[in-house]
Amino acid sequence: MTGGRRADVARRADLYRLHIHRFARGTYPEACGHTESMPVNRCFMPLSNPSGAECYLEDDTTHFTLTPGNAYFIPLNYPVRLRLDEYLTFVSIQFTLELYEGIDIFSAVKRICELPGTHWKEAGKRAFECSNINIAAAMLHTIVFDFSSTLMPQMTNQEWNPVTKFSNFQPELDFIHSNKKKLASITVSDLANVRSFSREYFTRTFTRITGISPKQFLTDLLVNETKRLLVQEEISIKEVANLLGFSSEFYFSKFCSKHTQLSPKQYRIKFMKE
Repeated sequence: MTGGRRADVARRADLYRLHIHRFARGTYPEACGHTESMPVNRCFMPLSNPSGAECYLEDDTTHFTLTPGNAYFIPLNYPVRLRLDEYLTFVSIQFTLELYEGIDIFSAVKRICELPGTHWKEAGKRAFECSNINIAAAMLHTIVFDFSSTLMPQMTNQEWNPVTKFSNFQPELDFIHSNKKKLASITVSDLANVRSFSREYFTRTFTRITGISPKQFLTDLLVNETKRLLVQEEISIKEVANLLGFSSEFYFSKFCSKHTQLSPKQYRIKFMKE
């Protein structure tokens, strides 16, 4: 590896932004083969499974018996069927890993994956049982980066492309996440003004390169952030509306109902089980 290549790797590594939304250990006896999806990625690590093949994770093409020691990847917003009984214990980490602000590395992965290994289970247990919160947090980051770097080589070019094409719009992505304006109030014109483009030119260029219009991109970001914040029980629904920049809780509720088919309260109840 040349000196220049090392510098490129360091710069790319500095772009990664890891967000851990929940870290849980326990049982999940109510999951009896039902279908669900979550607004974040999940790293699921079984600790014990006395029932063997009776506990599983599957989609329409793949079926995995939950094997202690292995780790399983469930992509964000991806429907999967789970069968978990009261005897199975697990560690679950809900996370997003962004290469560019707001662009999750695994956003185009639409399949569940099994990552064999003897270390996942022990690493998860150590992090959960660690009494020092700072050390536990560092261990948790290590697990997720290890998990992600093991998963990435399995990604196809088709799964990588939707992420890398946004590299052309780093200044606009930085603006979106600079907190200069709240997400719900950002317009396509705001993004065009970042580099003094006309709105029409920016819209054409953005759509041609990314395959999505900037207006739809902003809406998708707002929907994803709505989902992510609503599953954080320490934040009230009114606070979520304010954080996103809605003028009132009423308009936030209308937006949420339109794009998730659930009211904010209904969405929170449905997706805060784990």
